[in-house]
Amino acid sequence: MSSKEKLFEKYVSTGQSGFNHYSSIKWSPYFENVINKNILDKNSNILDIGCGTGSFLFHLKKLGFYNTYGIDISQEQINVAHNYGIQNI
Repeated sequence: MSSKEKLFEKYVSTGQSGFNHYSSIKWSPYFENVINKNILDKNSNILDIGCGTGSFLFHLKKLGFYNTYGIDISQEQINVAHNYGIQNI
């Protein structure tokens, strides 16, 4: 296993890549502030590049934005997002 693969495995296995209930509560005020200050039209098309597990997309959906999309290089993080019901990745 290359050092890059080892680093990735450690990153994923330590939960640093994970979107969970705690991280959702912790980051909620930040995400809502960014969204409310910068995105006024709920019909906007929004692309989150490097979306990871989709936590920003989760908050957008929670606030009524539905034209949201994400892209990430990590299939494992995309799978985590899908497990949380975030499908447009």
